Amino acid sequence: MGQSPSIPSEHARLIFSSNSLRNARIECDALGLHYQLSTPTEGIKNQRMTSITRWDPRQEKDVLIAEWERKFFGRDRIRMVSNNNNQLISEGYKSEDGFVVVHDLLQRTYGLPGGVRVNRTFTANNGRRYTWKARHTSLKLYEEGSQVPTAEYGGRYCLINKRKAHIRLAPGCDEILDYLVVTCVITERKRRDAKRRRRSNSGGGD
Repeated sequence: MGQSPSIPSEHARLIFSSNSLRNARIECDALGLHYQLSTPTEGIKNQRMTSITRWDPRQEKDVLIAEWERKFFGRDRIRMVSNNNNQLISEGYKSEDGFVVVHDLLQRTYGLPGGVRVNRTFTANNGRRYTWKARHTSLKLYEEGSQVPTAEYGGRYCLINKRKAHIRLAPGCDEILDYLVVTCVITERKRRDAKRRRRSNSGGGD
């Protein structure tokens, strides 16, 4: 899973086509990396399935890497798809339909429920543990035991020095790219929700 051209010695960036975490392309043309977030518009907005796909040049088509079941009531669920044998995997948690609660894949290991300052840890397909450290102005991924970020999410700027949202990739993260992208999108969604609740509770609105 996550087979791709090697990340160069300098940092590369996966660029989001929009600020949406429901429907967007996430791409690095220089490396031939193309991910897609797709969420149908029909049905109840907060009870939809977001599909995450990656362009596979060998098959010349988009391949499904994850499905994210987003719920307004109840807990979100996720299923990851193995590109090698097309079997659903769930990090050791049993499920009849292949879905597991998001927390089972991406566990909160620091911070309060619903808070902005939260660490979320997962075991990637290479067997190593990684942690997204979410703070009010940053979101960074660290491999267990390392102080150097493996990846960093950067939000968009709309005024001075305009830029699109992106994921900055460090060298050596090639084999976990699928897990990295999926967990980044989920963690950033939770971070935005927490920030929105904080503004609402303080009377700042949206």
